[in-house]
Amino acid sequence: MSLHKGRYSVHVRGRGRIEYRDPERTVLLRAGMLDGEVYLGQEEVTAGLLDPADREEVVERVYHHLNVSRGMNLRFLNPDGSEWRPSHRPD
Repeated sequence: MSLHKGRYSVHVRGRGRIEYRDPERTVLLRAGMLDGEVYLGQEEVTAGLLDPADREEVVERVYHHLNVSRGMNLRFLNPDGSEWRPSHRPD
């Protein structure tokens, strides 16, 4: 199932969690807000499903919302510690 244009929200939930929500799913991403980092590969899906194709777009939407729209300049880190970069700007 591919994500499509629509409403979604991104909220920082304390120092250790970022919540992404759209009509089909709710996803929690682990973060270290004091260190300015988001840890990928440790997502928790609390509602709906998240297949690998949708995961990348969810991460891009969160990145764009926090780093472009809100100017938070967070580092998004892959499980191996390398820095993740978006491939394109999400809708």
